[in-house]
Amino acid sequence: MRKHILLLLFTVLWGINGFQGYSKPNIQGDAITDISNHFKTGNTKGLSKYLSSSVNLSLMNNEYVYSKAQSEIILSKFFKENHPQSSSIIHRLENKSNFQHAVILLNTSKGDYRVAISLKSDKQLELIEIRIERSN
Repeated sequence: MRKHILLLLFTVLWGINGFQGYSKPNIQGDAITDISNHFKTGNTKGLSKYLSSSVNLSLMNNEYVYSKAQSEIILSKFFKENHPQSSSIIHRLENKSNFQHAVILLNTSKGDYRVAISLKSDKQLELIEIRIERSN
């Protein structure tokens, strides 16, 4: 009987500790993965939920600061011309000063691209910079 009580107690305590780890996901890490998945599917609407009100967008060496709406249009056009096939995160950096950076390899119907993204976290995580370049 004592073994059963100890086993039950251990199971309950392990279950509580195990669920604590899953109840607090790394939101910042999930955002980068989520953004990579939106690039993989060409989902501009999914990306838009992360876009800041102004985005530094560089597409094939054409760089400018665009509004959120303009950025959506430009990215949508890019996805229509370059149908995404897959994506993978090849580098990730999280600073202590509320900034995150990542490099995503995007495979499309017209070749491979390196997508560098920067996110800033004030009240919420926002995509402030996107750089899309041909991969060598």
